[in-house]
Amino acid sequence: MESVINPRIDIRLIDLIIGFQ
Repeated sequence: MESVINPRIDIRLIDLIIGFQ
């Protein structure tokens, strides 16, 4: 449950995936 500890990483990861596509 790293999302609870660092939710910003999840947001940044999603942003990276959206930017990659």
